[in-house]
Amino acid sequence: MVFPVFMPRSLKNPKLFIKSICVIINFMRMVRCFITLLSVIALASCSLSRGAPVSSAAAPPEKFSELASYYYMLAENARLSYNYEEALKFMESAANEDRDSAYLMIEKAELYVSLKRVDDALAAIKTVLEGNPDYEPALLLMGSLYMEKSDYESAREAYERLVKINPSKTTPYIHLSFIYLNKKDYHEAIRVLENVISIEPGNVTAMYWIGRAYAAMKDYTSAIAVLNKAISINNSSENAYWLLGGVYEESGETGKAVSVYEEALKVNPHSMELVRKLTMMYINNGMTEKAVSLLEGSAGLFKENIEIHMILAGIYLNSKDYDKALAEMMIINSAHPDNEKTIFSIAKILAEMGRDAEAVEHFMKLIELSPENPGPYLYLGNIYMKKEDYKRAEEMLKKGMEAAPGSGDMAFYLAIVYEKTGRAEKMIENLKKTIQLNPDHSDALNYLGYTYAEKGINLDEALDLINRAISIEPDSAYIRDSLGWVYYKKGMYQEAIIEIKKAVETMGDDSVVLEHLGDVYLKLNDRVSAAESWKRALDFLDKEDGSKKRLQEKIKEHGEAGSSRPD
Repeated sequence: MVFPVFMPRSLKNPKLFIKSICVIINFMRMVRCFITLLSVIALASCSLSRGAPVSSAAAPPEKFSELASYYYMLAENARLSYNYEEALKFMESAANEDRDSAYLMIEKAELYVSLKRVDDALAAIKTVLEGNPDYEPALLLMGSLYMEKSDYESAREAYERLVKINPSKTTPYIHLSFIYLNKKDYHEAIRVLENVISIEPGNVTAMYWIGRAYAAMKDYTSAIAVLNKAISINNSSENAYWLLGGVYEESGETGKAVSVYEEALKVNPHSMELVRKLTMMYINNGMTEKAVSLLEGSAGLFKENIEIHMILAGIYLNSKDYDKALAEMMIINSAHPDNEKTIFSIAKILAEMGRDAEAVEHFMKLIELSPENPGPYLYLGNIYMKKEDYKRAEEMLKKGMEAAPGSGDMAFYLAIVYEKTGRAEKMIENLKKTIQLNPDHSDALNYLGYTYAEKGINLDEALDLINRAISIEPDSAYIRDSLGWVYYKKGMYQEAIIEIKKAVETMGDDSVVLEHLGDVYLKLNDRVSAAESWKRALDFLDKEDGSKKRLQEKIKEHGEAGSSRPD
Protein backbone atom coordinates (compact mmCIF):
# COMPACT_ATOMS: atom_id res chain seq x y z
CA MET A 1 0.00 0.00 0.00
CA VAL A 2 1.31 3.43 -0.91
CA PHE A 3 0.23 6.34 1.23
CA PRO A 4 0.23 9.92 -0.10
CA VAL A 5 3.03 10.94 2.23
CA PHE A 6 5.32 13.84 1.41
CA MET A 7 8.70 13.78 3.03
CA PRO A 8 12.36 14.14 2.20
CA ARG A 9 13.55 11.36 -0.13
CA SER A 10 15.86 10.07 2.55
CA LEU A 11 12.97 9.42 4.92
CA LYS A 12 10.88 7.70 2.26
CA ASN A 13 13.79 5.34 1.55
CA PRO A 14 15.53 3.89 4.61
CA LYS A 15 18.63 3.18 2.52
CA LEU A 16 18.86 6.83 1.48
CA PHE A 17 18.23 7.88 5.08
CA ILE A 18 21.14 5.80 6.29
CA LYS A 19 23.36 7.09 3.51
CA SER A 20 22.47 10.67 4.41
CA ILE A 21 23.79 10.11 7.95
CA CYS A 22 27.28 9.91 6.51
CA VAL A 23 26.75 13.07 4.50
CA ILE A 24 25.55 14.96 7.59
CA ILE A 25 28.52 13.73 9.62
CA ASN A 26 30.89 14.86 6.88
CA PHE A 27 29.24 18.25 6.64
CA MET A 28 29.45 18.90 10.39
CA ARG A 29 33.04 17.82 10.38
CA MET A 30 33.82 20.15 7.47
CA VAL A 31 32.16 23.09 9.22
CA ARG A 32 34.25 22.42 12.29
CA CYS A 33 37.42 22.34 10.26
CA PHE A 34 36.69 25.33 8.08
CA ILE A 35 37.02 27.81 10.94
CA THR A 36 40.70 27.03 11.36
CA LEU A 37 41.51 26.19 7.77
CA LEU A 38 43.23 29.51 6.93
CA SER A 39 45.47 29.34 9.98
CA VAL A 40 46.40 25.76 9.15
CA ILE A 41 47.44 26.73 5.63
CA ALA A 42 49.54 29.58 7.04
CA LEU A 43 51.20 27.25 9.56
CA ALA A 44 51.79 24.68 6.84
CA SER A 45 53.63 27.15 4.65
CA CYS A 46 55.89 28.30 7.54
CA SER A 47 56.66 24.79 8.71
CA LEU A 48 57.46 23.45 5.25
CA SER A 49 59.88 26.33 4.69
CA ARG A 50 61.79 25.13 7.77
CA GLY A 51 61.51 21.49 6.73
CA ALA A 52 59.56 20.62 9.88
CA PRO A 53 56.09 18.94 10.18
CA VAL A 54 53.09 21.13 10.73
CA SER A 55 51.34 21.38 14.06
CA SER A 56 47.57 21.11 13.37
CA ALA A 57 45.57 24.10 14.50
CA ALA A 58 42.35 22.10 14.11
CA ALA A 59 41.47 19.77 16.90
CA PRO A 60 40.45 16.38 15.39
CA PRO A 61 38.45 13.90 17.48
CA GLU A 62 41.62 12.07 18.46
CA LYS A 63 45.26 13.15 18.80
CA PHE A 64 47.22 12.68 15.56
CA SER A 65 50.86 13.10 14.82
CA GLU A 66 51.70 16.51 13.46
CA LEU A 67 52.22 15.31 9.89
CA ALA A 68 49.04 13.21 10.00
CA SER A 69 47.16 16.29 11.21
CA TYR A 70 48.57 18.27 8.32
CA TYR A 71 47.45 15.68 5.73
CA TYR A 72 44.11 15.38 7.46
CA MET A 73 43.44 19.09 7.13
CA LEU A 74 44.49 19.09 3.46
CA ALA A 75 42.07 16.23 2.92
CA GLU A 76 39.29 18.18 4.60
CA ASN A 77 40.07 21.21 2.48
CA ALA A 78 39.83 19.10 -0.71
CA ARG A 79 36.62 17.56 0.55
CA LEU A 80 35.14 21.02 1.07
CA SER A 81 35.80 21.64 -2.64
CA TYR A 82 34.21 18.27 -3.52
CA ASN A 83 37.56 17.09 -4.86
CA TYR A 84 37.20 13.62 -3.40
CA GLU A 85 40.06 12.01 -5.35
CA GLU A 86 42.54 14.52 -3.96
CA ALA A 87 40.98 14.29 -0.50
CA LEU A 88 41.44 10.52 -0.57
CA LYS A 89 45.11 10.84 -1.43
CA PHE A 90 45.72 13.18 1.51
CA MET A 91 43.62 11.02 3.85
CA GLU A 92 45.61 7.93 2.83
CA SER A 93 48.79 9.85 3.63
CA ALA A 94 47.37 10.78 7.03
CA ALA A 95 46.38 7.17 7.71
CA ASN A 96 49.84 5.94 6.69
CA GLU A 97 51.38 8.34 9.19
CA ASP A 98 49.14 7.10 12.01
CA ARG A 99 48.51 3.47 11.09
CA ASP A 100 46.73 2.69 14.34
CA SER A 101 44.18 5.50 13.97
CA ALA A 102 40.73 3.95 13.59
CA TYR A 103 39.29 7.42 13.05
CA LEU A 104 41.47 8.14 9.99
CA MET A 105 40.61 4.76 8.49
CA ILE A 106 36.89 5.56 8.84
CA GLU A 107 37.50 8.97 7.25
CA LYS A 108 39.21 7.16 4.38
CA ALA A 109 36.27 4.76 4.10
CA GLU A 110 33.84 7.67 3.92
CA LEU A 111 35.83 9.16 1.06
CA TYR A 112 35.61 5.82 -0.72
CA VAL A 113 31.84 6.09 -0.28
CA SER A 114 31.87 9.59 -1.80
CA LEU A 115 33.67 8.09 -4.80
CA LYS A 116 31.13 5.23 -4.94
CA ARG A 117 33.88 2.71 -4.15
CA VAL A 118 31.73 0.77 -1.70
CA ASP A 119 33.82 -2.41 -1.67
CA ASP A 120 36.98 -0.43 -0.90
CA ALA A 121 35.13 1.32 1.92
CA LEU A 122 34.04 -2.02 3.37
CA ALA A 123 37.60 -3.34 3.17
CA ALA A 124 38.85 -0.30 5.11
CA ILE A 125 36.16 -0.76 7.75
CA LYS A 126 36.96 -4.46 8.16
CA THR A 127 40.60 -3.53 8.71
CA VAL A 128 39.52 -1.24 11.56
CA LEU A 129 37.29 -3.92 13.10
CA GLU A 130 40.08 -6.50 13.04
CA GLY A 131 41.96 -4.39 15.56
CA ASN A 132 38.93 -2.92 17.33
CA PRO A 133 35.83 -5.14 16.86
CA ASP A 134 33.64 -2.87 19.00
CA TYR A 135 34.45 0.44 17.25
CA GLU A 136 30.97 1.90 16.91
CA PRO A 137 31.54 4.37 14.01
CA ALA A 138 32.95 1.50 11.93
CA LEU A 139 29.99 -0.78 12.67
CA LEU A 140 27.50 2.01 11.94
CA LEU A 141 29.11 2.80 8.57
CA MET A 142 29.40 -0.90 7.75
CA GLY A 143 25.70 -1.38 8.35
CA SER A 144 24.81 1.49 6.06
CA LEU A 145 27.09 0.18 3.31
CA TYR A 146 25.61 -3.29 3.48
CA MET A 147 22.19 -1.68 3.24
CA GLU A 148 23.42 0.14 0.14
CA LYS A 149 24.39 -3.23 -1.35
CA SER A 150 21.02 -4.73 -0.28
CA ASP A 151 22.91 -7.22 1.90
CA TYR A 152 20.36 -6.95 4.69
CA GLU A 153 21.61 -9.94 6.66
CA SER A 154 25.14 -8.51 7.01
CA ALA A 155 23.67 -5.10 7.83
CA ARG A 156 21.49 -6.68 10.51
CA GLU A 157 24.52 -8.36 12.08
CA ALA A 158 26.38 -5.02 12.23
CA TYR A 159 23.49 -3.19 13.89
CA GLU A 160 22.81 -6.01 16.35
CA ARG A 161 26.46 -5.87 17.42
CA LEU A 162 26.01 -2.16 18.03
CA VAL A 163 22.92 -2.84 20.14
CA LYS A 164 24.86 -5.34 22.25
CA ILE A 165 27.78 -2.94 22.68
CA ASN A 166 25.62 -0.01 23.74
CA PRO A 167 21.95 -0.98 24.27
CA SER A 168 21.05 2.53 25.44
CA LYS A 169 21.77 4.16 22.05
CA THR A 170 18.72 4.54 19.85
CA THR A 171 20.35 5.01 16.43
CA PRO A 172 21.19 1.30 15.82
CA TYR A 173 17.61 0.32 16.65
CA ILE A 174 16.28 2.81 14.10
CA HIS A 175 18.58 1.42 11.40
CA LEU A 176 17.75 -2.13 12.37
CA SER A 177 14.05 -1.38 12.02
CA PHE A 178 14.63 -0.22 8.44
CA ILE A 179 15.90 -3.67 7.55
CA TYR A 180 12.69 -5.26 8.80
CA LEU A 181 10.61 -2.60 7.07
CA ASN A 182 12.42 -3.37 3.81
CA LYS A 183 11.67 -7.05 4.31
CA LYS A 184 8.03 -6.17 5.14
CA ASP A 185 8.46 -7.87 8.50
CA TYR A 186 6.37 -5.15 10.14
CA HIS A 187 5.84 -6.89 13.48
CA GLU A 188 9.60 -7.23 14.01
CA ALA A 189 10.14 -3.62 12.93
CA ILE A 190 7.61 -2.44 15.51
CA ARG A 191 9.26 -4.59 18.21
CA VAL A 192 12.66 -3.01 17.50
CA LEU A 193 11.22 0.53 17.41
CA GLU A 194 9.46 -0.02 20.73
CA ASN A 195 12.95 -0.42 22.22
CA VAL A 196 13.65 3.13 21.08
CA ILE A 197 10.46 4.34 22.77
CA SER A 198 11.44 2.58 26.00
CA ILE A 199 14.80 4.41 25.92
CA GLU A 200 13.40 7.75 24.71
CA PRO A 201 9.64 7.91 25.36
CA GLY A 202 9.33 11.07 23.27
CA ASN A 203 11.18 9.83 20.18
CA VAL A 204 8.92 11.07 17.38
CA THR A 205 11.01 9.46 14.63
CA ALA A 206 10.40 6.00 16.11
CA MET A 207 6.69 6.74 16.46
CA TYR A 208 6.51 7.84 12.85
CA TRP A 209 8.02 4.59 11.60
CA ILE A 210 5.81 2.54 13.89
CA GLY A 211 2.88 4.37 12.32
CA ARG A 212 4.20 3.48 8.87
CA ALA A 213 4.43 -0.17 9.84
CA TYR A 214 0.87 -0.25 11.24
CA ALA A 215 -0.42 1.53 8.13
CA ALA A 216 1.29 -1.01 5.87
CA MET A 217 -0.47 -3.77 7.83
CA LYS A 218 -3.79 -1.90 7.41
CA ASP A 219 -4.05 -1.58 11.19
CA TYR A 220 -5.32 1.96 10.84
CA THR A 221 -6.55 2.27 14.42
CA SER A 222 -3.07 1.62 15.85
CA ALA A 223 -1.44 3.83 13.20
CA ILE A 224 -3.75 6.73 14.01
CA ALA A 225 -3.14 6.38 17.75
CA VAL A 226 0.66 6.42 17.51
CA LEU A 227 0.76 9.23 14.94
CA ASN A 228 -1.56 11.41 17.01
CA LYS A 229 0.75 10.83 19.96
CA ALA A 230 3.77 11.83 17.86
CA ILE A 231 2.04 15.05 16.80
CA SER A 232 1.05 15.84 20.40
CA ILE A 233 4.74 15.63 21.34
CA ASN A 234 6.01 17.54 18.31
CA ASN A 235 3.30 19.42 16.42
CA SER A 236 5.82 20.57 13.83
CA SER A 237 6.42 17.05 12.49
CA GLU A 238 5.17 17.53 8.93
CA ASN A 239 5.92 13.90 8.02
CA ALA A 240 3.61 12.67 10.78
CA TYR A 241 0.80 14.93 9.53
CA TRP A 242 1.22 13.64 6.00
CA LEU A 243 1.13 10.02 7.08
CA LEU A 244 -1.83 10.56 9.42
CA GLY A 245 -3.77 12.31 6.66
CA GLY A 246 -2.99 9.44 4.29
CA VAL A 247 -4.20 6.86 6.84
CA TYR A 248 -7.46 8.74 7.32
CA GLU A 249 -7.93 8.87 3.54
CA GLU A 250 -7.20 5.15 3.19
CA SER A 251 -9.67 4.31 5.95
CA GLY A 252 -12.39 6.44 4.32
CA GLU A 253 -12.40 9.24 6.90
CA THR A 254 -12.02 12.06 4.39
CA GLY A 255 -13.19 14.81 6.74
CA LYS A 256 -10.54 13.94 9.31
CA ALA A 257 -7.90 13.75 6.58
CA VAL A 258 -8.79 17.27 5.47
CA SER A 259 -8.55 18.52 9.05
CA VAL A 260 -5.10 16.95 9.47
CA TYR A 261 -3.79 18.52 6.25
CA GLU A 262 -5.21 21.87 7.35
CA GLU A 263 -3.32 21.59 10.64
CA ALA A 264 -0.17 20.65 8.76
CA LEU A 265 -0.54 23.75 6.58
CA LYS A 266 -0.72 25.90 9.73
CA VAL A 267 2.60 24.38 10.77
CA ASN A 268 4.15 24.97 7.36
CA PRO A 269 2.15 27.51 5.35
CA HIS A 270 4.93 27.62 2.75
CA SER A 271 4.44 24.00 1.69
CA MET A 272 3.21 23.96 -1.91
CA GLU A 273 2.72 20.21 -1.59
CA LEU A 274 0.19 20.77 1.19
CA VAL A 275 -1.57 23.51 -0.76
CA ARG A 276 -1.82 21.19 -3.75
CA LYS A 277 -3.07 18.28 -1.63
CA LEU A 278 -5.71 20.29 0.18
CA THR A 279 -6.88 21.92 -3.04
CA MET A 280 -7.46 18.54 -4.68
CA MET A 281 -9.26 17.23 -1.61
CA TYR A 282 -11.50 20.29 -1.50
CA ILE A 283 -12.34 19.94 -5.19
CA ASN A 284 -12.93 16.18 -4.99
CA ASN A 285 -15.29 16.66 -2.06
CA GLY A 286 -17.31 19.48 -3.60
CA MET A 287 -15.70 22.23 -1.51
CA THR A 288 -14.76 24.40 -4.47
CA GLU A 289 -15.12 27.68 -2.58
CA LYS A 290 -12.61 26.52 0.03
CA ALA A 291 -10.23 25.47 -2.74
CA VAL A 292 -10.48 28.89 -4.36
CA SER A 293 -10.04 30.66 -1.01
CA LEU A 294 -6.95 28.56 -0.23
CA LEU A 295 -5.37 29.19 -3.61
CA GLU A 296 -6.11 32.90 -3.59
CA GLY A 297 -4.64 33.18 -0.11
CA SER A 298 -1.55 31.20 -1.13
CA ALA A 299 -0.92 33.27 -4.25
CA GLY A 300 0.78 35.94 -2.11
CA LEU A 301 3.09 33.38 -0.49
CA PHE A 302 4.02 31.73 -3.77
CA LYS A 303 4.36 34.74 -6.03
CA GLU A 304 6.62 32.91 -8.47
CA ASN A 305 4.53 29.73 -8.48
CA ILE A 306 2.48 29.62 -11.66
CA GLU A 307 0.83 26.33 -10.67
CA ILE A 308 -1.58 28.12 -8.32
CA HIS A 309 -2.88 30.28 -11.16
CA MET A 310 -3.17 27.23 -13.40
CA ILE A 311 -5.32 25.39 -10.85
CA LEU A 312 -7.46 28.48 -10.29
CA ALA A 313 -7.93 28.87 -14.03
CA GLY A 314 -9.05 25.23 -14.24
CA ILE A 315 -11.58 25.71 -11.44
CA TYR A 316 -12.99 28.86 -13.06
CA LEU A 317 -13.18 27.16 -16.46
CA ASN A 318 -15.04 24.22 -14.95
CA SER A 319 -17.62 26.62 -13.51
CA LYS A 320 -17.68 28.59 -16.82
CA ASP A 321 -16.47 31.74 -15.07
CA TYR A 322 -14.52 32.78 -18.15
CA ASP A 323 -13.63 36.28 -16.94
CA LYS A 324 -11.76 34.97 -13.91
CA ALA A 325 -10.26 32.07 -15.86
CA LEU A 326 -8.94 34.52 -18.43
CA ALA A 327 -7.48 36.76 -15.71
CA GLU A 328 -5.55 33.82 -14.24
CA MET A 329 -4.27 32.73 -17.64
CA MET A 330 -3.11 36.27 -18.35
CA ILE A 331 -1.01 36.18 -15.14
CA ILE A 332 0.59 32.95 -16.36
CA ASN A 333 1.12 34.46 -19.81
CA SER A 334 2.87 37.51 -18.35
CA ALA A 335 5.41 35.18 -16.73
CA HIS A 336 5.80 32.97 -19.81
CA PRO A 337 4.72 35.04 -22.83
CA ASP A 338 5.70 32.44 -25.44
CA ASN A 339 4.30 29.36 -23.72
CA GLU A 340 2.14 27.72 -26.37
CA LYS A 341 -0.18 25.90 -23.95
CA THR A 342 -0.96 29.16 -22.17
CA ILE A 343 -1.63 31.04 -25.40
CA PHE A 344 -3.82 28.16 -26.62
CA SER A 345 -5.84 28.23 -23.39
CA ILE A 346 -6.30 32.01 -23.63
CA ALA A 347 -7.42 31.73 -27.25
CA LYS A 348 -9.98 29.01 -26.40
CA ILE A 349 -11.36 31.04 -23.48
CA LEU A 350 -11.70 34.10 -25.71
CA ALA A 351 -13.54 32.00 -28.29
CA GLU A 352 -15.92 30.71 -25.60
CA MET A 353 -16.56 34.32 -24.54
CA GLY A 354 -17.42 35.29 -28.12
CA ARG A 355 -14.41 37.56 -28.37
CA ASP A 356 -13.56 36.09 -31.75
CA ALA A 357 -11.24 38.84 -33.00
CA GLU A 358 -8.95 38.45 -29.96
CA ALA A 359 -9.17 34.67 -30.19
CA VAL A 360 -8.12 34.79 -33.84
CA GLU A 361 -5.15 36.99 -32.90
CA HIS A 362 -3.95 34.44 -30.34
CA PHE A 363 -4.49 31.45 -32.62
CA MET A 364 -2.50 33.21 -35.35
CA LYS A 365 0.34 33.80 -32.89
CA LEU A 366 0.31 30.08 -32.13
CA ILE A 367 0.62 29.28 -35.83
CA GLU A 368 3.67 31.56 -35.98
CA LEU A 369 5.23 29.79 -32.98
CA SER A 370 4.34 26.26 -34.04
CA PRO A 371 3.03 25.98 -37.61
CA GLU A 372 2.93 22.17 -37.43
CA ASN A 373 0.37 22.17 -34.58
CA PRO A 374 -3.09 21.37 -36.03
CA GLY A 375 -5.09 22.75 -33.06
CA PRO A 376 -5.09 26.47 -34.00
CA TYR A 377 -6.14 25.71 -37.58
CA LEU A 378 -9.12 23.69 -36.33
CA TYR A 379 -10.26 26.42 -33.97
CA LEU A 380 -9.84 29.13 -36.58
CA GLY A 381 -11.80 27.05 -39.06
CA ASN A 382 -14.63 26.71 -36.54
CA ILE A 383 -14.64 30.44 -35.76
CA TYR A 384 -14.95 31.29 -39.45
CA MET A 385 -17.67 28.64 -39.93
CA LYS A 386 -19.61 30.15 -37.04
CA LYS A 387 -19.42 33.48 -38.86
CA GLU A 388 -20.48 31.69 -42.09
CA ASP A 389 -17.23 32.85 -43.65
CA TYR A 390 -16.77 29.50 -45.38
CA LYS A 391 -14.08 30.75 -47.76
CA ARG A 392 -11.70 31.64 -44.91
CA ALA A 393 -12.73 28.51 -43.00
CA GLU A 394 -11.80 26.34 -45.99
CA GLU A 395 -8.53 28.21 -46.45
CA MET A 396 -7.53 27.74 -42.81
CA LEU A 397 -8.52 24.05 -42.68
CA LYS A 398 -6.60 23.32 -45.87
CA LYS A 399 -3.51 24.92 -44.35
CA GLY A 400 -4.12 22.71 -41.33
CA MET A 401 -4.20 19.65 -43.60
CA GLU A 402 -0.84 20.69 -45.04
CA ALA A 403 0.60 21.07 -41.55
CA ALA A 404 -0.95 17.84 -40.23
CA PRO A 405 -1.92 15.57 -43.15
CA GLY A 406 -2.83 12.78 -40.75
CA SER A 407 -5.46 14.84 -38.90
CA GLY A 408 -8.86 13.17 -39.21
CA ASP A 409 -10.55 16.12 -37.51
CA MET A 410 -9.22 18.51 -40.14
CA ALA A 411 -10.71 16.39 -42.94
CA PHE A 412 -14.00 16.15 -41.01
CA TYR A 413 -14.42 19.91 -40.62
CA LEU A 414 -13.50 20.42 -44.24
CA ALA A 415 -16.35 18.03 -45.07
CA ILE A 416 -18.71 20.28 -43.10
CA VAL A 417 -17.51 23.32 -45.06
CA TYR A 418 -18.15 21.46 -48.32
CA GLU A 419 -21.63 20.48 -47.11
CA LYS A 420 -22.41 24.07 -46.18
CA THR A 421 -21.26 25.28 -49.61
CA GLY A 422 -23.21 22.65 -51.56
CA ARG A 423 -20.27 20.48 -52.65
CA ALA A 424 -21.70 17.07 -51.76
CA GLU A 425 -19.13 14.97 -53.60
CA LYS A 426 -16.20 16.66 -51.89
CA MET A 427 -18.04 16.36 -48.56
CA ILE A 428 -18.39 12.59 -48.99
CA GLU A 429 -14.77 12.35 -50.14
CA ASN A 430 -13.54 14.09 -46.97
CA LEU A 431 -15.80 12.04 -44.70
CA LYS A 432 -14.31 8.89 -46.19
CA LYS A 433 -10.83 10.33 -45.70
CA THR A 434 -11.65 11.10 -42.06
CA ILE A 435 -12.73 7.49 -41.45
CA GLN A 436 -9.62 6.23 -43.23
CA LEU A 437 -7.42 8.33 -40.94
CA ASN A 438 -9.46 7.53 -37.83
CA PRO A 439 -11.73 4.45 -38.12
CA ASP A 440 -13.30 5.30 -34.73
CA HIS A 441 -14.33 8.85 -35.66
CA SER A 442 -17.96 8.47 -34.59
CA ASP A 443 -19.05 11.86 -35.95
CA ALA A 444 -17.71 11.06 -39.43
CA LEU A 445 -19.27 7.57 -39.38
CA ASN A 446 -22.63 9.07 -38.39
CA TYR A 447 -22.42 11.98 -40.81
CA LEU A 448 -21.60 9.75 -43.81
CA GLY A 449 -24.23 7.17 -42.89
CA TYR A 450 -26.89 9.85 -42.47
CA THR A 451 -25.88 11.48 -45.76
CA TYR A 452 -26.40 8.19 -47.59
CA ALA A 453 -29.75 7.76 -45.85
CA GLU A 454 -30.89 11.25 -46.84
CA LYS A 455 -29.94 10.54 -50.45
CA GLY A 456 -31.49 7.07 -50.29
CA ILE A 457 -28.28 5.43 -51.50
CA ASN A 458 -25.90 2.79 -50.13
CA LEU A 459 -28.38 2.02 -47.35
CA ASP A 460 -26.69 -1.22 -46.25
CA GLU A 461 -23.36 0.60 -46.00
CA ALA A 462 -25.13 3.45 -44.17
CA LEU A 463 -26.52 0.97 -41.63
CA ASP A 464 -23.06 -0.50 -41.09
CA LEU A 465 -21.48 2.96 -40.65
CA ILE A 466 -24.04 4.10 -38.11
CA ASN A 467 -23.93 0.85 -36.16
CA ARG A 468 -20.16 1.36 -35.88
CA ALA A 469 -20.82 4.87 -34.57
CA ILE A 470 -23.38 3.51 -32.06
CA SER A 471 -20.82 1.00 -30.74
CA ILE A 472 -18.48 3.94 -29.99
CA GLU A 473 -21.13 6.32 -28.59
CA PRO A 474 -24.14 4.25 -27.50
CA ASP A 475 -25.74 7.18 -25.66
CA SER A 476 -25.67 9.65 -28.56
CA ALA A 477 -29.20 10.78 -29.43
CA TYR A 478 -28.03 12.13 -32.78
CA ILE A 479 -26.64 8.75 -33.81
CA ARG A 480 -29.81 7.02 -32.59
CA ASP A 481 -31.84 9.34 -34.80
CA SER A 482 -29.59 8.54 -37.77
CA LEU A 483 -30.01 4.82 -37.15
CA GLY A 484 -33.77 5.22 -37.03
CA TRP A 485 -33.67 7.24 -40.26
CA VAL A 486 -31.74 4.50 -42.08
CA TYR A 487 -34.36 1.99 -40.90
CA TYR A 488 -37.04 4.35 -42.20
CA LYS A 489 -35.38 4.56 -45.60
CA LYS A 490 -35.12 0.77 -45.70
CA GLY A 491 -38.84 0.44 -44.90
CA MET A 492 -38.16 -1.03 -41.43
CA TYR A 493 -40.64 1.25 -39.65
CA GLN A 494 -41.02 -0.69 -36.38
CA GLU A 495 -37.23 -0.63 -35.89
CA ALA A 496 -37.21 3.03 -36.91
CA ILE A 497 -39.82 4.11 -34.35
CA ILE A 498 -37.88 2.42 -31.51
CA GLU A 499 -34.60 4.22 -32.30
CA ILE A 500 -36.12 7.65 -33.02
CA LYS A 501 -38.20 7.53 -29.81
CA LYS A 502 -34.95 6.92 -27.91
CA ALA A 503 -33.50 10.02 -29.58
CA VAL A 504 -36.58 12.11 -28.71
CA GLU A 505 -36.26 11.09 -25.03
CA THR A 506 -32.91 12.89 -24.98
CA MET A 507 -33.50 15.60 -27.59
CA GLY A 508 -37.20 16.44 -27.34
CA ASP A 509 -36.51 19.99 -28.52
CA ASP A 510 -34.81 19.10 -31.80
CA SER A 511 -37.05 19.89 -34.79
CA VAL A 512 -35.30 17.44 -37.16
CA VAL A 513 -35.70 14.48 -34.80
CA LEU A 514 -39.35 15.38 -34.15
CA GLU A 515 -40.01 15.65 -37.88
CA HIS A 516 -38.45 12.22 -38.38
CA LEU A 517 -40.69 10.83 -35.66
CA GLY A 518 -43.75 12.27 -37.37
CA ASP A 519 -42.70 10.78 -40.71
CA VAL A 520 -42.34 7.32 -39.16
CA TYR A 521 -45.75 7.60 -37.46
CA LEU A 522 -47.26 8.46 -40.82
CA LYS A 523 -45.81 5.28 -42.35
CA LEU A 524 -47.31 3.35 -39.44
CA ASN A 525 -50.67 4.99 -40.29
CA ASP A 526 -50.81 6.92 -37.00
CA ARG A 527 -51.74 10.32 -38.42
CA VAL A 528 -52.62 11.83 -35.04
CA SER A 529 -49.18 11.11 -33.56
CA ALA A 530 -47.56 12.20 -36.78
CA ALA A 531 -49.33 15.58 -36.70
CA GLU A 532 -48.49 16.03 -33.01
CA SER A 533 -44.80 15.40 -33.67
CA TRP A 534 -44.71 17.82 -36.60
CA LYS A 535 -46.49 20.51 -34.57
CA ARG A 536 -43.93 20.07 -31.77
CA ALA A 537 -41.18 20.39 -34.36
CA LEU A 538 -42.69 23.69 -35.54
CA ASP A 539 -42.48 25.06 -32.00
CA PHE A 540 -38.70 24.80 -32.14
CA LEU A 541 -38.24 26.56 -35.46
CA ASP A 542 -37.71 30.24 -34.74
CA LYS A 543 -37.51 31.55 -38.29
CA GLU A 544 -39.31 31.18 -41.58
CA ASP A 545 -37.38 28.78 -43.78
CA GLY A 546 -37.85 25.73 -45.93
CA SER A 547 -38.18 23.44 -42.91
CA LYS A 548 -41.07 25.42 -41.48
CA LYS A 549 -42.93 25.51 -44.82
CA ARG A 550 -42.37 21.77 -45.30
CA LEU A 551 -43.77 20.94 -41.87
CA GLN A 552 -46.80 23.16 -42.39
CA GLU A 553 -47.57 21.40 -45.67
CA LYS A 554 -47.25 17.97 -44.00
CA ILE A 555 -49.66 18.96 -41.26
CA LYS A 556 -52.11 20.37 -43.79
CA GLU A 557 -51.93 17.34 -46.07
CA HIS A 558 -51.80 14.50 -43.56
CA GLY A 559 -52.79 15.89 -40.19
CA GLU A 560 -56.09 17.31 -41.34
CA ALA A 561 -56.92 14.42 -43.67
CA GLY A 562 -57.97 12.30 -40.75
CA SER A 563 -57.34 11.50 -37.14
CA SER A 564 -56.76 7.84 -37.44
CA ARG A 565 -54.49 5.87 -35.14
CA PRO A 566 -53.50 2.28 -35.89
CA ASP A 567 -55.57 -0.36 -34.16
